[in-house]
Amino acid sequence: MQKKYFSLRLLSPRPKFPTYITDGERAIMKAHSDYWKGSMREGYVLAFGPVLYPKGMYGLGYRCSREYATSNGIYRKRPGTDNRYI
Repeated sequence: MQKKYFSLRLLSPRPKFPTYITDGERAIMKAHSDYWKGSMREGYVLAFGPVLYPKGMYGLGYRCSREYATSNGIYRKRPGTDNRYI
């Protein structure tokens, strides 16, 4: 089966995030970043990072997988996020 490519837009919890974050949020974001770096080393993620859009920052990532369920499962495991919108 051929690989499929997915783009992910990760929304910030509030407009000024991460300009103003607590120490707890900083720890969560480090775990979040470490998770994506690990997925990148394993070959599941092609690129990821912040988008410094003037109206509000968000994350952007590109993943590859042979099927949607695998991609979605890895996406749901990421730390520090709310899966209500998947």
